[in-house]
Amino acid sequence: MMREGEQRRICVSSSFESVRVLADFTREAVSGLFPENELTNVELAIVEAANNIVEHAYKNSKGWPVEFSVDCLSDSVIFCFNDLGLPFDPATVPIPSFDFDNLDSIAEGGRGLFIINSIMDEIRYYSVEGKNYTVLKKKFAVRLPRPEHYHDFINRDGLLVGQDPLALSIFEETASLMNFAAGFSADSGKKAFLSGMLERISDIFKAEWGTLRFEEKGALVLISAIGICPENNCQQRINLRRQTGIEISAFLAGEPRMGVDSSEGTSSSVLVIPISWSENLKGSIMLGHNSGSFSESHLKKAMQLYRFIGLLIDNRILTGKISSSEESMRQMEMAANMHKELVETMLPELPGLSLFARSKSALETGGDYLAFHKQSDSVLWFMVCDAMGKGITASIFSTLAHMTFKSILFLKENVSPGELLSLANRIMSKDFDRFEMFMTALLGRIDLAQGTIEYASAGHCPPILYRPGSAVELMDTQDFMMGVDVDTEYRTFKAPFTRGMKLLTYTDGITDIVGPSGEPAGVEPLLYACEAEFKRKNIVDACSKIFAEALIVSGNPPQDDISMLGIEYIGKK
Repeated sequence: MMREGEQRRICVSSSFESVRVLADFTREAVSGLFPENELTNVELAIVEAANNIVEHAYKNSKGWPVEFSVDCLSDSVIFCFNDLGLPFDPATVPIPSFDFDNLDSIAEGGRGLFIINSIMDEIRYYSVEGKNYTVLKKKFAVRLPRPEHYHDFINRDGLLVGQDPLALSIFEETASLMNFAAGFSADSGKKAFLSGMLERISDIFKAEWGTLRFEEKGALVLISAIGICPENNCQQRINLRRQTGIEISAFLAGEPRMGVDSSEGTSSSVLVIPISWSENLKGSIMLGHNSGSFSESHLKKAMQLYRFIGLLIDNRILTGKISSSEESMRQMEMAANMHKELVETMLPELPGLSLFARSKSALETGGDYLAFHKQSDSVLWFMVCDAMGKGITASIFSTLAHMTFKSILFLKENVSPGELLSLANRIMSKDFDRFEMFMTALLGRIDLAQGTIEYASAGHCPPILYRPGSAVELMDTQDFMMGVDVDTEYRTFKAPFTRGMKLLTYTDGITDIVGPSGEPAGVEPLLYACEAEFKRKNIVDACSKIFAEALIVSGNPPQDDISMLGIEYIGKK
C-alpha cells in the first residue's frame, strides 16, 4: 500500500494493450487505500482516460509515449497522464444525457467523460508547450493515517539492535570521523590533527592505549601515542612490538590484523590498522588492550574503516592550510581523488553481463555516485545516487552513502534493495538533518540464475528498460528522497531480466539539460535516443554515444553532474 508523500510512475507506449498495463499498475498502487468497489471504479476511470489518449490524442497511432503517475496525499490520490498528442478541450464534448429506459439511444461520444466525472472528485485538462496533462483526483473517505513501520532490528532512535553493536556502529562512526576531519581547524598542524584522529579512533575501539605512525621521508615515524603500557611507555614498546610480526603482517596483507603481543613477558591484545591510499602505505594505527581483548567484531569494523581512515588522514594532511588560490585548487584535487578512490569505478567481470558506467562532474568533484558490487558469479548489485548540490559537500554525502550501502551488504547478505534503502535512510537520517541535505538513489540486484532484476528507488529518475523486439519503457519507481522522512519504507520492485535486455540508469543532470526554449529537456529525448540506439548497438556503444551527445548539449563542463550506468544481459558463452 502506498504511503503519504509517495509517488509512483510508469511510461508506456500508446496502444490499447498498454491501457491494461496502466489499469493493473493503478490497482496495485492504490490497493488498500480504497474499498474494493471504489478500487474497481478508480480502475475504470483510469481505463477511460487512457483510452481517450490512445484513441483521440494519438488517433490510434502506436509507439508514442504515455506517462502516468500516482501521488498519494494525506486526503486523496492524484492520477496524472502526460501525452504529446493532439490537445483536448473537454468543453467541446457535451456530456450525454442518460435515458436508462432506452440505453441504445445514448450517444457514444462523451460516455468516457461521463464515467470519469462520475467517479473522480476533481478533473483538470490543460496543455503546456506541446504536452497535454490529464489530472484526476480521488479523495479518501477518511484521512489516511501515517503508518509507523520499523524493521525488526531498528529501534525508534535509528539504532541497529539484535546484532553485535560494535560491528554495527560502523555507520555512525564513519560520520563521526568525517565530521571531526571537516571541523578541525585549518590552522592546526599535522601532529595536532593526527593526535586528535588517534584519540577518536581509540575511543571507537575502546582501546586502552594507541599509537599512530605516519610516513616521513620514506620512514614510519611515531607521531602520537595515548595511554600507558605496563612497565614501559608506548614509545619504547612500539619498537619491540614491531618484531612480533603483527604489524608486518597487516602491512603485507594490506588490511587490518589482530593478534597478541607477548614481548617482554607480558600479553596484550593488539589491533593494527594500516593507513593506505592508492595501494601505497602511508602509516599505521596500533591499538591495544592490557586487560581486555579485541574481538572478531572489532576486526570486522576495522576492515570497513581502514581505507576510509587512510583517505581522510591523507587528504587532510596533504591539503594543509588553505592560504592561496593554488592551495585551494590542490584541496579540490584531493577531494576529487578521495571521492574517486573510495567510490569504486572498476567494472567487475560477471559472465553473461556487459557493463557501462560514466560520470562527468560540473565542478572538480560532485555528488553523483555510480558503483557495482559483485556478490557472486551470478549476482550483481548496482547503485546510483545523486546528492543535493554540487562540489565537495555533495561528494562527501555520496561517499558516506557508499560506505553505508557497502557496510549493510557486508553485514546483511540477503538484504533486498528496498530494505537496503530503508536501512541507509534510517542510519544517515541524523546527518541529513544536521546538514539539511537530501539525496536520490536507485539500488538494484540482478540475479542471472533466476533471470530477474530487483530494484528500489528513493526519488531517483526511473530506469529505462529495453526488451528485444519491444519499445523502451520507464520502469516503475517509488519516489521519496532519502533525508526527507526517516520512517520511509522503500518498496522492492521485481521484473524479468533475460538475454538481450538492456537497462539504463542515470542522474537528472541529463533530463534537466536546458533546451533552446529555456525549459528542461525531460526524459523524452533520452527515451527516443535509447529507442534508436539500443536496437542497433550493444550497451557500451549505445551508452557511449548517448553520453557524448548529452555532454555536447549540456556543455563541457556540464551544467550539472551527469552520470549514466548501463547493463546488458548478453548471455553466458
